[in-house]
Amino acid sequence: ATHVPVPVSCTGEADMITCGSVALGATACTKGQSPPPAKVCFVSREVVPASVDKTLWARIYGKPPGSESCPTCFLLGVADRPFFVTPPTFLPGLTIRATVGNEVVIPLMAAATVRGEVVIALIANPGAPMYSSLSPAHVTEFGSVFHNTAYRRQFLWTPQVGQHGTSVSVCFQATTIVVNNGVATPQRSDIWCYNIEVDQIVVSWKGSSPCPSSSPEGSCTPQGLVVPATVGCTLNWKFEVKSPPYPLSLHLQLMPSCPTCLDGGVIEVNACGRGGGAENMTEQNCCGNGECDGAETGSNCPSDCPADKLQLDTLQHETAT
Repeated sequence: ATHVPVPVSCTGEADMITCGSVALGATACTKGQSPPPAKVCFVSREVVPASVDKTLWARIYGKPPGSESCPTCFLLGVADRPFFVTPPTFLPGLTIRATVGNEVVIPLMAAATVRGEVVIALIANPGAPMYSSLSPAHVTEFGSVFHNTAYRRQFLWTPQVGQHGTSVSVCFQATTIVVNNGVATPQRSDIWCYNIEVDQIVVSWKGSSPCPSSSPEGSCTPQGLVVPATVGCTLNWKFEVKSPPYPLSLHLQLMPSCPTCLDGGVIEVNACGRGGGAENMTEQNCCGNGECDGAETGSNCPSDCPADKLQLDTLQHETAT
Protein backbone atom coordinates (compact mmCIF):
# COMPACT_ATOMS: atom_id res chain seq x y z
CA ALA A 1 0.00 0.00 0.00
CA THR A 2 1.11 3.55 -0.68
CA HIS A 3 0.62 6.26 1.92
CA VAL A 4 -0.20 9.71 0.65
CA PRO A 5 0.62 12.36 3.30
CA VAL A 6 -2.21 14.71 4.13
CA PRO A 7 -1.24 18.41 3.86
CA VAL A 8 -0.99 20.02 7.31
CA SER A 9 -0.97 23.76 7.82
CA CYS A 10 2.12 25.17 9.54
CA THR A 11 1.86 28.47 11.36
CA GLY A 12 4.66 27.94 13.84
CA GLU A 13 7.00 25.48 15.52
CA ALA A 14 4.08 23.90 17.47
CA ASP A 15 2.64 22.60 14.17
CA MET A 16 5.84 20.80 13.14
CA ILE A 17 4.93 17.35 14.53
CA THR A 18 5.21 14.61 11.88
CA CYS A 19 5.78 14.19 8.17
CA GLY A 20 3.23 11.58 7.15
CA SER A 21 2.41 8.51 9.25
CA VAL A 22 5.06 7.37 11.71
CA ALA A 23 3.46 3.89 11.74
CA LEU A 24 4.28 3.55 8.04
CA GLY A 25 7.93 4.50 8.50
CA ALA A 26 7.86 8.28 8.42
CA THR A 27 10.13 10.11 10.87
CA ALA A 28 9.08 12.82 13.23
CA CYS A 29 9.67 16.41 12.10
CA THR A 30 12.36 18.22 14.05
CA LYS A 31 13.97 21.62 13.69
CA GLY A 32 17.75 21.29 13.69
CA GLN A 33 20.47 23.31 12.07
CA SER A 34 19.62 25.57 9.17
CA PRO A 35 19.38 23.38 6.04
CA PRO A 36 21.54 24.02 3.01
CA PRO A 37 20.01 26.16 0.26
CA ALA A 38 17.26 24.41 -1.70
CA LYS A 39 16.86 24.75 -5.46
CA VAL A 40 13.42 25.71 -6.76
CA CYS A 41 12.78 25.92 -10.52
CA PHE A 42 9.85 27.23 -12.57
CA VAL A 43 8.89 26.33 -16.17
CA SER A 44 6.14 27.80 -18.29
CA ARG A 45 4.35 25.55 -20.85
CA GLU A 46 1.95 26.25 -23.68
CA VAL A 47 -1.57 24.99 -23.12
CA VAL A 48 -2.58 22.64 -25.96
CA PRO A 49 -6.27 22.92 -26.98
CA ALA A 50 -8.35 19.73 -26.64
CA SER A 51 -9.19 19.88 -30.35
CA VAL A 52 -5.58 19.14 -31.35
CA ASP A 53 -4.86 15.51 -32.27
CA LYS A 54 -1.65 14.97 -30.25
CA THR A 55 -0.88 11.61 -31.93
CA LEU A 56 -1.19 13.05 -35.42
CA TRP A 57 0.85 16.10 -34.42
CA ALA A 58 3.68 13.96 -33.09
CA ARG A 59 3.68 11.80 -36.25
CA ILE A 60 3.87 14.83 -38.53
CA TYR A 61 6.29 17.08 -36.56
CA GLY A 62 8.22 14.45 -34.66
CA LYS A 63 7.47 15.94 -31.23
CA PRO A 64 4.41 16.52 -29.05
CA PRO A 65 2.47 19.78 -29.44
CA GLY A 66 3.03 22.72 -27.13
CA SER A 67 6.27 24.59 -26.36
CA GLU A 68 8.11 24.92 -23.08
CA SER A 69 10.31 27.72 -21.70
CA CYS A 70 13.76 27.32 -20.21
CA PRO A 71 13.65 26.64 -16.47
CA THR A 72 14.19 29.59 -14.09
CA CYS A 73 15.70 28.50 -10.77
CA PHE A 74 16.20 30.10 -7.35
CA LEU A 75 18.21 29.07 -4.31
CA LEU A 76 16.27 29.18 -1.06
CA GLY A 77 17.94 28.99 2.33
CA VAL A 78 16.37 29.01 5.80
CA ALA A 79 18.29 31.37 8.10
CA ASP A 80 17.61 31.79 11.80
CA ARG A 81 20.66 33.92 12.69
CA PRO A 82 19.99 37.61 13.34
CA PHE A 83 21.53 40.11 10.96
CA PHE A 84 22.34 43.81 10.89
CA VAL A 85 20.40 45.92 8.42
CA THR A 86 22.89 47.78 6.23
CA PRO A 87 22.39 51.53 6.76
CA PRO A 88 22.74 54.06 3.92
CA THR A 89 25.68 55.58 5.83
CA PHE A 90 28.12 54.38 8.51
CA LEU A 91 28.91 51.11 6.76
CA PRO A 92 30.87 48.62 8.89
CA GLY A 93 34.63 49.06 8.63
CA LEU A 94 34.22 52.79 8.03
CA THR A 95 36.66 55.22 9.69
CA ILE A 96 34.73 58.04 11.35
CA ARG A 97 36.42 61.42 11.93
CA ALA A 98 35.53 63.04 15.26
CA THR A 99 36.44 66.19 17.16
CA VAL A 100 36.49 67.03 20.86
CA GLY A 101 33.13 68.29 22.09
CA ASN A 102 31.09 67.04 19.12
CA GLU A 103 28.88 63.97 19.51
CA VAL A 104 29.43 60.88 17.36
CA VAL A 105 26.24 58.90 16.62
CA ILE A 106 26.36 55.42 15.03
CA PRO A 107 22.87 54.05 14.23
CA LEU A 108 22.39 50.28 14.60
CA MET A 109 19.46 48.17 13.37
CA ALA A 110 19.13 44.37 13.52
CA ALA A 111 16.45 41.79 12.77
CA ALA A 112 15.97 38.01 12.51
CA THR A 113 13.95 35.71 10.30
CA VAL A 114 12.57 33.94 13.38
CA ARG A 115 10.18 35.67 15.72
CA GLY A 116 11.84 36.84 18.92
CA GLU A 117 13.68 39.71 20.55
CA VAL A 118 17.00 40.72 19.00
CA VAL A 119 19.55 42.18 21.41
CA ILE A 120 22.22 44.54 20.05
CA ALA A 121 25.27 44.63 22.31
CA LEU A 122 28.77 46.07 22.39
CA ILE A 123 31.63 43.56 22.10
CA ALA A 124 33.85 43.59 25.20
CA ASN A 125 37.01 43.38 23.12
CA PRO A 126 37.95 46.09 22.07
CA GLY A 127 35.29 47.65 24.32
CA ALA A 128 34.29 51.32 24.21
CA PRO A 129 35.93 54.67 25.02
CA MET A 130 35.21 56.60 28.19
CA TYR A 131 32.07 58.78 28.18
CA SER A 132 30.37 56.64 25.47
CA SER A 133 27.02 54.86 25.80
CA LEU A 134 24.40 52.75 23.98
CA SER A 135 20.87 54.09 23.79
CA PRO A 136 17.96 51.90 24.95
CA ALA A 137 16.59 49.50 22.31
CA HIS A 138 13.27 50.18 20.64
CA VAL A 139 11.16 48.23 18.15
CA THR A 140 10.68 49.46 14.61
CA GLU A 141 8.89 48.17 11.50
CA PHE A 142 10.91 46.15 9.01
CA GLY A 143 9.11 44.63 6.03
CA SER A 144 11.90 42.27 4.97
CA VAL A 145 10.93 39.66 7.62
CA PHE A 146 7.54 38.00 7.97
CA HIS A 147 6.88 39.39 11.47
CA ASN A 148 7.71 42.95 10.29
CA THR A 149 9.87 43.67 13.36
CA ALA A 150 13.41 44.96 13.87
CA TYR A 151 15.31 46.55 16.74
CA ARG A 152 17.26 49.81 16.86
CA ARG A 153 19.98 51.24 19.11
CA GLN A 154 22.48 54.09 18.85
CA PHE A 155 26.11 54.30 19.93
CA LEU A 156 26.78 57.77 21.38
CA TRP A 157 30.14 59.32 22.21
CA THR A 158 31.29 62.89 22.76
CA PRO A 159 35.13 62.96 22.90
CA GLN A 160 36.48 64.97 25.81
CA VAL A 161 39.65 67.02 26.30
CA GLY A 162 42.46 64.52 26.72
CA GLN A 163 40.97 62.13 24.14
CA HIS A 164 42.13 64.21 21.18
CA GLY A 165 44.56 62.50 18.84
CA THR A 166 43.28 59.04 19.81
CA SER A 167 42.02 56.22 17.57
CA VAL A 168 39.49 53.72 18.95
CA SER A 169 37.53 50.77 17.57
CA VAL A 170 34.02 49.71 18.61
CA CYS A 171 32.33 46.44 17.61
CA PHE A 172 28.72 45.26 17.87
CA GLN A 173 26.83 41.96 17.61
CA ALA A 174 23.15 41.03 17.54
CA THR A 175 21.79 37.98 19.42
CA THR A 176 18.43 36.19 19.44
CA ILE A 177 17.20 33.02 21.16
CA VAL A 178 16.04 30.06 19.01
CA VAL A 179 14.12 27.20 20.69
CA ASN A 180 14.95 23.72 19.35
CA ASN A 181 13.21 20.71 20.94
CA GLY A 182 12.59 22.75 24.05
CA VAL A 183 16.23 23.84 24.30
CA ALA A 184 16.94 27.58 23.99
CA THR A 185 20.07 28.30 21.96
CA PRO A 186 21.49 31.78 21.32
CA GLN A 187 22.08 32.63 17.68
CA ARG A 188 24.49 35.49 16.93
CA SER A 189 25.00 37.73 13.94
CA ASP A 190 28.24 38.71 12.25
CA ILE A 191 30.29 41.31 14.13
CA TRP A 192 30.22 44.89 12.87
CA CYS A 193 33.15 47.19 13.73
CA TYR A 194 33.86 50.88 13.28
CA ASN A 195 37.06 52.92 13.69
CA ILE A 196 36.83 56.39 15.23
CA GLU A 197 39.71 58.87 14.96
CA VAL A 198 39.62 62.03 17.09
CA ASP A 199 41.44 64.98 15.53
CA GLN A 200 44.49 66.29 17.33
CA ILE A 201 44.52 69.79 18.87
CA VAL A 202 47.44 71.69 17.34
CA VAL A 203 47.89 75.47 17.52
CA SER A 204 49.93 77.00 14.67
CA TRP A 205 51.19 80.57 14.41
CA LYS A 206 51.74 82.12 10.98
CA GLY A 207 55.43 82.12 10.14
CA SER A 208 56.18 79.54 12.82
CA SER A 209 56.21 75.77 13.15
CA PRO A 210 53.24 74.12 14.91
CA CYS A 211 53.07 74.46 18.64
CA PRO A 212 54.95 71.53 20.21
CA SER A 213 52.37 71.28 23.00
CA SER A 214 49.15 69.48 22.06
CA SER A 215 47.48 70.18 25.39
CA PRO A 216 45.17 73.20 25.52
CA GLU A 217 46.15 73.65 29.17
CA GLY A 218 49.79 74.12 28.19
CA SER A 219 51.37 77.28 26.83
CA CYS A 220 53.45 77.57 23.71
CA THR A 221 55.53 80.54 22.59
CA PRO A 222 55.41 81.22 18.84
CA GLN A 223 58.86 80.21 17.65
CA GLY A 224 60.81 82.78 15.66
CA LEU A 225 58.36 85.60 16.40
CA VAL A 226 60.49 87.78 18.69
CA VAL A 227 59.55 91.44 18.22
CA PRO A 228 61.95 94.19 19.44
CA ALA A 229 60.38 96.95 21.55
CA THR A 230 61.59 100.39 22.65
CA VAL A 231 60.80 101.97 26.00
CA GLY A 232 58.24 104.72 25.62
CA CYS A 233 57.20 103.72 22.11
CA THR A 234 53.92 102.06 21.13
CA LEU A 235 54.35 98.55 19.74
CA ASN A 236 51.92 97.27 17.10
CA TRP A 237 52.19 93.53 16.40
CA LYS A 238 50.01 91.80 13.81
CA PHE A 239 49.92 87.99 13.94
CA GLU A 240 47.77 85.05 12.86
CA VAL A 241 47.06 81.77 14.65
CA LYS A 242 45.18 78.66 13.49
CA SER A 243 43.89 75.50 15.12
CA PRO A 244 41.79 73.52 12.58
CA PRO A 245 39.23 72.05 12.93
CA TYR A 246 38.61 73.47 16.41
CA PRO A 247 37.26 76.93 17.26
CA LEU A 248 39.95 79.31 18.49
CA SER A 249 39.91 82.34 20.79
CA LEU A 250 42.76 84.73 21.66
CA HIS A 251 43.34 86.28 25.07
CA LEU A 252 45.79 88.94 26.14
CA GLN A 253 48.13 87.90 28.94
CA LEU A 254 48.52 91.02 31.09
CA MET A 255 51.35 89.68 33.22
CA PRO A 256 54.51 88.24 31.64
CA SER A 257 55.94 84.78 32.19
CA CYS A 258 59.65 84.55 32.93
CA PRO A 259 62.14 82.67 35.14
CA THR A 260 62.45 85.65 37.54
CA CYS A 261 58.73 86.42 37.77
CA LEU A 262 56.95 86.38 41.12
CA ASP A 263 53.55 84.80 41.78
CA GLY A 264 50.98 86.40 39.51
CA GLY A 265 53.46 86.97 36.66
CA VAL A 266 55.15 90.12 38.04
CA ILE A 267 58.84 90.68 37.27
CA GLU A 268 60.76 91.02 40.51
CA VAL A 269 62.27 94.46 41.28
CA ASN A 270 63.90 95.74 44.46
CA ALA A 271 62.42 98.55 46.54
CA CYS A 272 64.70 101.52 47.07
CA GLY A 273 66.67 101.28 50.34
CA ARG A 274 65.74 97.64 50.99
CA GLY A 275 68.38 95.82 48.99
CA GLY A 276 72.02 95.21 49.75
CA GLY A 277 73.41 95.70 46.27
CA ALA A 278 75.26 98.66 44.78
CA GLU A 279 72.21 99.64 42.74
CA ASN A 280 70.18 100.29 45.87
CA MET A 281 72.99 102.36 47.39
CA THR A 282 72.72 104.87 44.51
CA GLU A 283 68.90 104.70 44.56
CA GLN A 284 68.85 103.81 40.83
CA ASN A 285 66.86 101.05 39.07
CA CYS A 286 64.79 100.55 42.20
CA CYS A 287 61.11 101.00 42.90
CA GLY A 288 60.39 104.14 44.87
CA ASN A 289 62.83 106.67 43.40
CA GLY A 290 60.20 108.38 41.28
CA GLU A 291 61.66 107.16 38.00
CA CYS A 292 60.36 104.33 35.81
CA ASP A 293 63.65 102.64 35.02
CA GLY A 294 65.25 99.25 34.95
CA ALA A 295 62.76 96.37 34.88
CA GLU A 296 59.98 98.47 36.40
CA THR A 297 56.52 98.44 34.84
CA GLY A 298 53.11 99.68 35.82
CA SER A 299 52.43 96.21 37.25
CA ASN A 300 55.44 95.71 39.52
CA CYS A 301 56.09 99.36 40.44
CA PRO A 302 52.98 101.52 40.11
CA SER A 303 54.55 104.22 42.29
CA ASP A 304 57.16 105.00 39.63
CA CYS A 305 55.50 103.88 36.38
CA PRO A 306 52.16 104.68 34.75
CA ALA A 307 49.63 101.92 34.30
CA ASP A 308 50.43 99.42 31.58
CA LYS A 309 48.43 99.92 28.40
CA LEU A 310 47.87 96.64 26.55
CA GLN A 311 45.14 96.09 23.99
CA LEU A 312 44.24 93.15 21.72
CA ASP A 313 42.11 93.85 18.64
CA THR A 314 40.70 90.98 16.56
CA LEU A 315 40.85 92.08 12.93
CA GLN A 316 39.46 88.90 11.36
CA HIS A 317 37.83 85.83 12.86
CA GLU A 318 37.09 82.69 10.85
CA THR A 319 36.05 79.19 11.84
CA ALA A 320 39.53 78.12 12.88
CA THR A 321 41.63 81.26 12.35
